[in-house]
Amino acid sequence: MRGQILRLLRVFIASLVCGQLTWAANAQALRPTYTLTDWFPYAWMHEGEPRGFLVELARAVDESVGLNSPIALAPVPRVIHLMKSGQYDLSIIFRGDKLEDKVNHLFSFACIQTAVVSLKDNPIRQFDDLNGQRVAFSNSGYFISNQRPDLDIEGVQVASPAMMFRMLLRGRIQALVTDEAVLAGYHARLNKDYTLTDEEWSRIAAPFYLEKLELTLASPKAKDLGPLKHQFSSIKNNPELLYRVRSIFNDYGMTHTPTCPPDQ
Repeated sequence: MRGQILRLLRVFIASLVCGQLTWAANAQALRPTYTLTDWFPYAWMHEGEPRGFLVELARAVDESVGLNSPIALAPVPRVIHLMKSGQYDLSIIFRGDKLEDKVNHLFSFACIQTAVVSLKDNPIRQFDDLNGQRVAFSNSGYFISNQRPDLDIEGVQVASPAMMFRMLLRGRIQALVTDEAVLAGYHARLNKDYTLTDEEWSRIAAPFYLEKLELTLASPKAKDLGPLKHQFSSIKNNPELLYRVRSIFNDYGMTHTPTCPPDQ
């Protein structure tokens, strides 16, 4: 009896190992591709290699399932187009109207707050304070469709947060709309091209926060990921991955990033 049990145990272990090796081989053969937004500190190119917050999250997810997927960076409108058309397999995006009917959200990382930044001599402390002001924001995003229609502002679409900060400090705008990840990246001085001096920070008022946006791992509905979709969904509660994600948030200065509301 004991010998039979040992044989069955060996067969079970061998089957388990074989299954894991088969999964790893199949997953690597599929080799999904990521497209991520080229926007500091989410992602940017450094010496020919992608770097940034989203890049590290994507690699953490990949490591959890034994992959090493290629990552391509693109401006936000291009990422939206690539995901809608299914030209890439995965992205890490904010949940929202522009892609909601075009993607499957595999799991959520956290919610990140939209922030309004102004100067101490003309601080924005509530939503209505924006009325009558000259306000800069990116050329895509949720502020344009969700908040701007309710405001009487002079809107200025700007290509990068770095340019927005320069315009604010030079008095060319009275406020800018960004998010807490960008603020944390600038505070952490992760890149010399994306930072402010202590004197510049001393002129900036405490941010006024708007909505919370859910950051998710997403795949296009137009793209069939096959077994990969289930595998990515199954790791969302993996303790090692959750610890790694929290460490990445901390490394990028987002120590107070809020959890998502229960309905998300």
